[in-house]
Amino acid sequence: MRPACPSRTNTTYLIAAASQLRRGTPRDEVVTFLVEIETEHMGMGDNQSARPRAEAVVDAILADETIWTWPDAQGRFGQETA
Repeated sequence: MRPACPSRTNTTYLIAAASQLRRGTPRDEVVTFLVEIETEHMGMGDNQSARPRAEAVVDAILADETIWTWPDAQGRFGQETA
């Protein structure tokens, strides 16, 4: 049995965080979720940079106006057709 692909696992956590924000979960709760994932579930231990990094991720998710857009028939996201 192969171990999970780290990048796929990380993507799953980011999708979960974005989904929580979309459902209205408070920003600080999502930050705490990401810190717990990094420090406990990924085995990276307590790290003083975990919280600022999680805050930056949450801020980036919140700032992305196109995060919940869907592609058109040609697979484009919000691009105008010629």
